[in-house]
Amino acid sequence: GEGIDVHVACSDAIRCLSWASAYTCNLYSAMAVAALTACHRNANAEDEPQDSSNNKRPRLSMVLPGMEIAQTNLPSTAALEMKTRPIYRHPLGHIWAGVPTAIVSDSMLQGREVKNHFAPWARLHVFQDMEALAQKPPVDCARVFYVSAGNALYSHPVRYAHAFANMRSEAFLKKIGGVILLGSVELWDKLYAPTRPSGKTANPSFFDDVTKLLTELDVPLKQLDNDFMTNLKYTDDIHPVAGAPRLELANHVEEHLVELSQSAAEAEGVDAEWETLFQSGGTQKDVSGASSCKWCRLGECWDH
Repeated sequence: GEGIDVHVACSDAIRCLSWASAYTCNLYSAMAVAALTACHRNANAEDEPQDSSNNKRPRLSMVLPGMEIAQTNLPSTAALEMKTRPIYRHPLGHIWAGVPTAIVSDSMLQGREVKNHFAPWARLHVFQDMEALAQKPPVDCARVFYVSAGNALYSHPVRYAHAFANMRSEAFLKKIGGVILLGSVELWDKLYAPTRPSGKTANPSFFDDVTKLLTELDVPLKQLDNDFMTNLKYTDDIHPVAGAPRLELANHVEEHLVELSQSAAEAEGVDAEWETLFQSGGTQKDVSGASSCKWCRLGECWDH
């Protein structure tokens, strides 16, 4: 292969050494040595004589976890169809989504009370102890919002890489309505890191890297690093306490999802037909149908 640049090799050697320390893993130690070897070989390549056929000696080529993210080009076009079709809060209080909508989250949004809160307008998919941004968009929705408290901050680097591969995917960019990041590295280092066996943050740059990528992809993004998240009542394993705290978080997230969706649409330009649909038949259908719909009462309706 063409090998890797000397600066890339050195930086990834340092990264592997940090991973080896965090995970006590001989694999990462070996990868760090290999990267340093590549660094040394590449640095001296210009001093090596070339044969008459101009064939260069093959250099060491390797792919480290996460490197494929840095080396992959951004998509040439991003659909982002949902940016011009925001969700609305009706004056009567309910949310109008217009199309089947999903919310993909980690366990910060766990609990039946949270699922029922979002059920009138979105189907909630909760992934326990997994990074939400690494999960593919559900197939049975037209729009998806992601809510992540940053499980990848404390996960194996492979999860970090999976999250970035998903965010670059065509399916993600076609359906994405926006991303909410909950808390901050500082908050979770204070609350969550002490509950981990290592007591360390494995990927401290995750939130910053997500912000950088989604900004490049023009994906609506908001980080809720505020007093609400700091003062929320948490369990010993750092999840919202059942009951009122869970519903308070659900309401907080919902308000910011509406704000995020509408601000993105205003910046891009709201689809005129979409706005007309909300102001006319779509709104009336929601208002009249929800009160008599048995699926609404069960919290499993996709139409109202």
